[in-house]
Amino acid sequence: MPGFIEVEAQLTPLEKRDSVRLQLEECMQYMHHGTLTLAHPALYPSLTAQPYIEITNSMSKQLPIVYPYVELGKKKRTYSGRFCISAAGKYPIHDQLSAAQLLGIAERYDSWQLLQALTCWPAQALNRKELGCIHRHAQADILLFAHSDIHALFHTLGAQHLSQVIKKGIRVFPNILIS
Repeated sequence: MPGFIEVEAQLTPLEKRDSVRLQLEECMQYMHHGTLTLAHPALYPSLTAQPYIEITNSMSKQLPIVYPYVELGKKKRTYSGRFCISAAGKYPIHDQLSAAQLLGIAERYDSWQLLQALTCWPAQALNRKELGCIHRHAQADILLFAHSDIHALFHTLGAQHLSQVIKKGIRVFPNILIS
């Protein structure tokens, strides 16, 4: 499937000591969980050269953003149309896949909606037609999962399902990354 897009990425501010190293480690954590594009208000020159994640300008409020940890506290699901999933905030898990899995297990949204909320809908909100989908003969950002189908991916929690990342044609094995 296409790489995930975090629409409200949170990275260490540059004014903190050793912030470039911390930002690189944070980017590796995002990539380790399948998020390959980060929308952030600031573009960091120190992060633009690394190959495993892309930083882009924050999105305009074209689509609503679902924060799964807030959503789970509500009795009914919030959105029936298009939306983006963000794992940003002061919550225990900053991982979009785990956040989407929680929504799938709670039966708030079906697997197809969850996949779209992680990939093509954020790409549309960022006005990035090359992201969030897989085109023939194009350089792809692809995630390979060890699951038989999309339903199984979004209805199990805890195990590491991501087996391989291909970012801009470069294969990365997230299980052997050392930060």
